[in-house]
Amino acid sequence: MENYNGRKVPLKVNRHEVCDILRATTHLFSEFDSESKDPTVSEERRKIAAGSAKYWLDLHDKIKAQLDAFDAINFSDQTN
Repeated sequence: MENYNGRKVPLKVNRHEVCDILRATTHLFSEFDSESKDPTVSEERRKIAAGSAKYWLDLHDKIKAQLDAFDAINFSDQTN
């Protein structure tokens, strides 16, 4: 049986919405990263926060790479 959660899901969002998603993942990464370094937070919670920060950073980087590839194909003939 195929892993259902491993399937790719085509999303119908525009470029602006993808940028909004990138901003949200940046915010989530930043919050978890800060919590993972906060000495007032328990060691167990800091470890969990560090794992969450890594997850959101990895997801951000994956989305950003796909956006960069999209831009290279769709905007390669345009100058800034």
